[in-house]
Amino acid sequence: MFLSFIIPIYNCETYVASCLDGIISAGLATDEFEVVLIDDGSTDGSARICKEYERQHSNIRYIFQKNQGPATARNKGLEIAKGDYVWFVDADDSIEPKIVSVLKNLIVADPLIDMVSFSYISQYPDHKEQHEQVASSYVCSGLEYLYQQKDGSYLWNHIYKRTSIGETRFLDGVSHIEDTCFNVQTMMRFARVAVVPDVGYYYNRCNLQSISQNRQLRDRVKANADSFLVYQTLQKEMECAALEQRKYLEKELNFSINAHLYTIMRFDNVRTLKRYVNDYQRMGLYPLKPTGNAKSDLFLWLSNRKSLMFLIMRVGISVKNKRKKYKV
Repeated sequence: MFLSFIIPIYNCETYVASCLDGIISAGLATDEFEVVLIDDGSTDGSARICKEYERQHSNIRYIFQKNQGPATARNKGLEIAKGDYVWFVDADDSIEPKIVSVLKNLIVADPLIDMVSFSYISQYPDHKEQHEQVASSYVCSGLEYLYQQKDGSYLWNHIYKRTSIGETRFLDGVSHIEDTCFNVQTMMRFARVAVVPDVGYYYNRCNLQSISQNRQLRDRVKANADSFLVYQTLQKEMECAALEQRKYLEKELNFSINAHLYTIMRFDNVRTLKRYVNDYQRMGLYPLKPTGNAKSDLFLWLSNRKSLMFLIMRVGISVKNKRKKYKV
């Protein structure tokens, strides 16, 4: 079997039929692909829709589990998947059917490919944005790809050779940036990564209920905890990594932790910012080093000056609260 689509489902009744229709219309024979639907405790009509597709198609399998997050759902899908390659698709997104023949032909010509990366389109309520990976196709190592990539932290704009994934799994229970951790851990080992300019995926930026769009307080607490766990995991990965891999991990951690502190400063409070600065300092990951990215390094100058950063955040929160008071 060529390809397994692994799709976590959580309250996606509005989108899941369109997602499945795109996959079914991709032109593969029934015995060339399968769809593994892992329902992560949906409470809407998603189950009914998925069961109907399972009834109509012998290569679609529906499994229900208690709500444990998308990472655990994808791990369940990996246990079940039989395809030579796997594609992690989100139920509120859709694939470009034409990409499947491109991927198949590419892999038939070079069966040693560990992963294929392709372009995608972000769909907003009022417009679309195309994100091109490259102007022309090329093959490189996984480590080279990580250094070069623009959107390598996403799962859905790649297909992965199942045997190349090996025993690597997503961090159970993690709902935020679990894709970053998985991609870094797997891609660093890949010998052959093919990058193509073709559009293969439509990323839905209209679903305000999705995890990536949610900034409620409870979700922010979870997002911070998940981010910290991912960075702890990548730091442990450095202990057994080869020299070049370790250099990349240091770069990735430095850049990502700077971004994490920036996000906390925007959406949380001073207490939370202090907590994570101190945690990263205990891990030996703070103060941060220059990233080589102009925008990132501009904030890094501030993030390495704790007292000033805390003061600016306090002032910002005070100004924001006064504005809210006057509006009322």
